[in-house]
Amino acid sequence: MASLLRREKEYLSAKEQKDALFPKANELATMKKRSAELLEQLRAKRKPETIDAGGLKSVLPKDPAGFSNYVDRFVDGEYNSILGKYLDLQISSSNNTLNHATYGTKDMPATKIISKVLQNKQPQVTRTVTGTDGEPKKVVDEDKTAAALGKAEEIQDKFLDWLWHDQDRRQTLSTLYNERFNRRVQQKYDGSYLTFPGKSTQIRLRPHQTNFVTRSIQKGKGLADHVVGAGKTFASIATAMEMRRLGLAKKPLFTVPNHLVDQWAKDFKILYPGSNVLAASKKDFEGPKRREFFAKIATGDWDAVIVAHSSFGFMSVPRETEMRFLTDQVNEMNDAIDEARRAEGQKSRSVRDMEKLEGKTSREESKKTQ
Repeated sequence: MASLLRREKEYLSAKEQKDALFPKANELATMKKRSAELLEQLRAKRKPETIDAGGLKSVLPKDPAGFSNYVDRFVDGEYNSILGKYLDLQISSSNNTLNHATYGTKDMPATKIISKVLQNKQPQVTRTVTGTDGEPKKVVDEDKTAAALGKAEEIQDKFLDWLWHDQDRRQTLSTLYNERFNRRVQQKYDGSYLTFPGKSTQIRLRPHQTNFVTRSIQKGKGLADHVVGAGKTFASIATAMEMRRLGLAKKPLFTVPNHLVDQWAKDFKILYPGSNVLAASKKDFEGPKRREFFAKIATGDWDAVIVAHSSFGFMSVPRETEMRFLTDQVNEMNDAIDEARRAEGQKSRSVRDMEKLEGKTSREESKKTQ
């Protein structure tokens, strides 16, 4: 019973733990009802009809319930998990009616539409026109492209119908998907218990702000993906102050747009009047003043240090950390290039694009070693 409650909230207070382990008689029925609701929600999420078929491609075994029998008639290719697309894709069809009428158009056959869909690209029909400079150029034909997009939707719907039609295949694929992707319950964060010592009593944080603070404290990170005016600044400030108070952060650093450094410093004082904040100006990073400013950061007992984006570039990460990151990136790209060469050949566009990116990263790595 206690484990079910922990799915709702990762951290329980001492009283909550005691109540969960030793519930009162009048609470037991409520707990059983809640447990049943949670289990029912989990069952509902695991039903085959709720699964996004697009997510199945990364979990499909070699031949899940006749999958290859369905596509091998007209599709030949290999899915590359590193690049996230099919390589050496060849599609053919001997049925002209299916190819140009039922699932395609006269301007874009079904084989080409399927090729685009398998590579997560939108079908697009173009036509050649004469530009203002007298030279021919290609432009998108809106009407013909719309017709091709409609056929793409029909093909995907037809595939979904086939996918779930057979009961054995339906069960096989839903089990694969659930075991890989559908095993976690989205955690909810409740910040209503926070009191925010030191915060101005004239300002009351809203539930979504306190919940953000709780999430950031428990996870060590958070994304305040709220609309403009929702209070992201106050939520971030409160998070920093709470983490510092709890010993989870020693000297929080904020990097903000250049024109907002002073505004952030003012907001800090508004929310936490007694806070000790160091806001860096552009002059603090000029020449010899830069060393003096870093010394001030290191020796001061600051609740927060606020610097502009343009100034943050002067605060480099340790050389070993940067080298390790660049080396990992180069190795990963080399692996992807080797796999693409085997599948598409030395001169394929995918190989050339990755080689350019790998070369750029390698040059950056070489600069760091000098």
